[in-house]
Amino acid sequence: MPCMREEVKVRIVFTCLHIWKARCEVTIGGEKLDLERIIQRVNCLMNELFYVQRILCSNNNFDRIGKSTTYVDVWEKPLESWVKVNCDGVFDASTACADIGVLGRNSSGEMLDGIGKRIIVDSFEVVEAKAMVTKIELAVKNRWTNVIIETDY
Repeated sequence: MPCMREEVKVRIVFTCLHIWKARCEVTIGGEKLDLERIIQRVNCLMNELFYVQRILCSNNNFDRIGKSTTYVDVWEKPLESWVKVNCDGVFDASTACADIGVLGRNSSGEMLDGIGKRIIVDSFEVVEAKAMVTKIELAVKNRWTNVIIETDY
């Protein structure tokens, strides 16, 4: 478990991140601002972080990770000589606008290249499809041959 000072820093970062995400959901996605949801997200992330830290600091308890009911979404590096291409996006149904960000990273986690663009679409499913095409375009443009195309859909 980190010291209290470190915990405060982490909580501030998580809070700022989720305030920013909520702002994007409101301004781009047209959602209602839900402060209680932001607090719940931050608390959940803090609990997951400290749970994982406790397990990783305990040399003989690695087998407990699989028994947890919490889920920690962590980007995993690809194998040596592979590139992993990920993306994120937002969709505003009221304007039919979506923003997509795609990037490729190597086995060291370094960003090799990326694309960001605004598109006009009529559904979230089309955003996901366009994101997939953009991921493939990025890989082709860079002539990456060992590519992992990751999606969350």
